[in-house]
Amino acid sequence: MEQIIIELLDVKVLILILTTIVFIVFIIKSYRYYSYPSYLNIHQFHRLYCQRIDDKEKCPFIPIDMFHRCENTHQYHTKSDLDCVLIYEYIQDFLCQNNEYINRSGPVCPFVPVAFKQKTIYFFISNDEYTNKTRFIQMIEQCKNDFLCKLQPVNATKSKLVYKCLLILIRSLNIPHNLIDEIQTELKPTFIIQHGLMFGEFHQSSNSNAIRNENFYPFRTRTPLLVIRYMVANDLIFLNQKHKYSVDVRLQMINKYLNLYHSGLLYRSKVEHLQSAHDILAELNFSVKESIVPITDIHLN
Repeated sequence: MEQIIIELLDVKVLILILTTIVFIVFIIKSYRYYSYPSYLNIHQFHRLYCQRIDDKEKCPFIPIDMFHRCENTHQYHTKSDLDCVLIYEYIQDFLCQNNEYINRSGPVCPFVPVAFKQKTIYFFISNDEYTNKTRFIQMIEQCKNDFLCKLQPVNATKSKLVYKCLLILIRSLNIPHNLIDEIQTELKPTFIIQHGLMFGEFHQSSNSNAIRNENFYPFRTRTPLLVIRYMVANDLIFLNQKHKYSVDVRLQMINKYLNLYHSGLLYRSKVEHLQSAHDILAELNFSVKESIVPITDIHLN
């Protein structure tokens, strides 16, 4: 009888141990999903992931085709140990440098060299825990909130805030390039209208061309990216993309641009920017009027 009792107690103890293990695993997974993401500034990112970049013979810059339109955007990222290194190289050896194909003087992205020095380029690495569109968007929304309220600087002048940007590295094997485009197109108006933020996409299949060269595609990267940053005056050209957004959405984005301009929150804004924005606004308002059919013009059967 005593032996039976001992065996029963052993079974109960085993069940308790297994239940405890399952509970601990659940807590860990829940914490990973619901906790704040971890961010690194560009110097921390380099120290943790990119030390090998200092040896150019072992890790040479890998060129990517930026001159031919990509016909197949339904491609997936292939993970590599060089994912982070290649992004760092893209920033340092491409965005921070002059390039004849952008058809203007200065670095490809004029703000990046300053942001690099000020350590205001941040990274969040998205891996396979974000396996579908819904979870992926939840992660992006969290990153957006942290960009606004957590990543430094938060309360600063526009001349400081404009150099802050967050790069979301998309290493998930389940997120194709065309879904990245779809999510960027879907979320961008809200980023602009509600917060005055720009939201851009970078990947190897990108067909977004340079402003002054329609045959050059500088937004192509080996590792897919989504980028969050504050709007600047020259972003006006990205607010009136007829092939992406309805007249109503473009009207809202242009009005946000004008609100930022008149509030003194639009960095490097000039009178020419104001005039261009008003020209676009007038064109959009005219389109709205043209689309309204007068009752007298409707023929009733």
